[in-house]
Amino acid sequence: ESEIRGHHAIGHGGDTIYFHSDLVLFPEFDTGVYVSYVTGGALARMELIDAFVKRYFPDRMVQPPEPPDGFEERAKKVAGSYRFTRHNYSSFEKVTAMISAVKVSPGPDGTVILNTPFGDPWHWVEVEPYFYQHVDSDWKLAFREDDGAITHAFISILPFMPLYRLAWYDTPVFNGVLRILGVVFFVSTLVSAFRRRKTCREDPAGARAAMRLGVSVSALSLLFLVCFAVVLAVTGEEIMYGIPFGITAALVLPVVTTLLTIAVAFFAIRLWANGWWTVFRRIHYSVFAILAIGWVWFYYYWNLLGWQY
Repeated sequence: ESEIRGHHAIGHGGDTIYFHSDLVLFPEFDTGVYVSYVTGGALARMELIDAFVKRYFPDRMVQPPEPPDGFEERAKKVAGSYRFTRHNYSSFEKVTAMISAVKVSPGPDGTVILNTPFGDPWHWVEVEPYFYQHVDSDWKLAFREDDGAITHAFISILPFMPLYRLAWYDTPVFNGVLRILGVVFFVSTLVSAFRRRKTCREDPAGARAAMRLGVSVSALSLLFLVCFAVVLAVTGEEIMYGIPFGITAALVLPVVTTLLTIAVAFFAIRLWANGWWTVFRRIHYSVFAILAIGWVWFYYYWNLLGWQY
C-alpha cells in the first residue's frame, strides 16, 4: 500500500537486471496500471505511473510544512551511511553489497539528502521528529531510534527494503581506504625487495625470511585482487546461475595469504627485537603487517576467506 500524489494505491513491482515491471491499483477509481519494460533504469516505471496519476486524477499533493523545532540537531543525528537490508549475508556475494551504501546528510533549507544508487539525490523535509516527506512527491521517510541511537531508515516506496545504519568498519569509505593503503604498501614492498635483491644477501637469515614473506603476501594479495575482478568481469551474469571455476580457484589465495600473514606479524616483532634493518624499514614493514592483517579481516568480514557458497 502507498500513496501516489495523495491517492491510495495498492501494487507491487518486480525486477531483474534487465527488466522492470510494476502493477498499481487505484481502488477509488476502479483503475489499474501495469508497466513492464526491458532495459536498465528502474525509476522510469515510477515516473510513468506518477505522470499517469498527475494527468488523469485530481491533484491532492500536500506541500511539506515548515520543519518542527530541533530539526537541525535531528538532521545531524540521522546523518551517516546506510545499506538496504536486501542483500547477501552468508556467501562471498556479500562483497557486492559493499558499494550499495546510501548516504544521509543534512541539506540546505532544513532538508535531509539521501544519495542513493537510483540517480539524483532525494531531498526530504521533516514533518515531525524523524519523519520526513519528499519535497517533490508524497513519499515518506522515517528513522528508527533505539536507546537514543538511530539504527534504521524506512522509505515508503520501498517498504520491502528497510535500511540499516552502517558501523564505521562497514562503510565503503573505510573499506576503500583499507584496500588502497594495502595496495600502496604491497606495491612498495615489492619495489623495495626488487631494489635490495642483491644487498639483502648480507642480512641475517631472519631478516631475509621476513622480506620473502612480505613479498609473498604482497604478490598473492595483488594477484587475488586482479584475479577476482577479472573473473567477475569475464563471467558477468553467469555468476547468477552457478559458481565459476575461476572464483573457486581465486579463493585459494586468501587462505594462503592468511597463513603467511600470521608469520609476517611474528617477524614484524622480531625485526624490532633484534634491531634488523633501519628504523624506517622496520616502520614500513610494521605498517605493512598491520595492513596485511587488515586485509585478512576484510577477507573474513566479506566472506572471501574460504569457499563460502
